[in-house]
Amino acid sequence: MTDIVHRRHRAIKQPDGTWTSCTAVDEIMLDCGMHDPARWAAHHLGQTTALAATAEHAAVGQGGPRRIDRGYLDAWSVQAVENVRVLDTTGLSDHHAFIVDLSRRKLIEALHRRTSAIAPWSLSSDES
Repeated sequence: MTDIVHRRHRAIKQPDGTWTSCTAVDEIMLDCGMHDPARWAAHHLGQTTALAATAEHAAVGQGGPRRIDRGYLDAWSVQAVENVRVLDTTGLSDHHAFIVDLSRRKLIEALHRRTSAIAPWSLSSDES
């Protein structure tokens, strides 16, 4: 990543001079039991395209496509995810948009806690 402005607010410089992506917000959300609907779609629905890059596809020097943007749902509501789509917004934005479709029936069950919560971090085994 050569774009210093973007690097400074997305990465942490290591003692050896290398850069590591900042994942603190993700870790906080996962510790709190929140879940990424795209990871649910990939793991449970086979929708690997839900994990498509949302940023750095249009700008030179930012390190290439990365999945920076994501949503979060609680441990019950994430189970209502039916579909996640990443929309190409090239020419409109340097970040792609994403849409999360939920099952109305499953969301109602989740809100009434008629389902069991999934464990924190249970969807985090893939590249974020």
